[in-house]
Amino acid sequence: MNNQSRLRLYLLILCMVTFWAASFPVGKLALREIPPLVLPAIRISMAAVFMLPVYLWWRRRNPAAPDWTRADIPMLGLLAMLGVAFNQLLFVMGLNRTSVGHASLIIATSPVMVWIGSVAKGYERFKPARLIGLAMAIAGVVVLQVLPAPQTGATLLGDFLVFASIVMFASFSVLSRAVSKRLGPVTVNTFYYAVSAVVLIPIGAAQSSGFDMRGVSATGWTSVVFLAVFPSVLSYLIFAHAVSRIPPSRVSQFSYLQPFLATLLAVPLIQEPLTGSFFAGGALVLGGVFLADRLA
Repeated sequence: MNNQSRLRLYLLILCMVTFWAASFPVGKLALREIPPLVLPAIRISMAAVFMLPVYLWWRRRNPAAPDWTRADIPMLGLLAMLGVAFNQLLFVMGLNRTSVGHASLIIATSPVMVWIGSVAKGYERFKPARLIGLAMAIAGVVVLQVLPAPQTGATLLGDFLVFASIVMFASFSVLSRAVSKRLGPVTVNTFYYAVSAVVLIPIGAAQSSGFDMRGVSATGWTSVVFLAVFPSVLSYLIFAHAVSRIPPSRVSQFSYLQPFLATLLAVPLIQEPLTGSFFAGGALVLGGVFLADRLA
């Protein structure tokens, strides 16, 4: 990959991280009006609808490109569950029970989680020195719990659910590399969203008792459409494109920007206060992720 291509790729990844950072405060806005188990069903269903014309257009432009076959269905189905359906369910349920600051800092530990998975799969070598960064990042997450910040609405359960969503996405990141490289980002993401929509719609429907979509404001629907288009469709396309060209752990390293971007957006959008636990835990989390990267 030449320098120009590398720069273009990194700019795309930066856009992806910015969209994902915005999903924290925008998701909070949507959750003010839409139940937490209903929101992922609406978001992913919209994303699937948006992806279908992109897929059809791409197939017409690239008729000779490989398409998924029956043999690919088990792996693609597993990836859809890990990277989209379960990941989004856990993330939204966690975000509903914690603050943007806590959630974004916990998400920032994803490079370390992806590195662990990459080592397990043999994509990268195990380097004991990186365990120092891992220990610092984990210590930062612990500090978020030790130093209470009740005014933010953060809870231990919410933080745990967000962390569980990271585990899902880290597994997805590592396992999706080969199939993304072979089939391309448009094909795999169309499959992921279609399958996830089929899984999430019944869950959302079962939890929608008493919820009237007609009562959702313009702000609520704008938030949902944003979540479906930018952090979902565009960001996942960029992600699949990126991991097919560089190691998953290098892509995930950009996530250390998410806490800063998410917090900057959360202050004006949802008036979330900054707390001592955020700064203390954030310093440890980001320092640990940075150190793990430097010791690679």
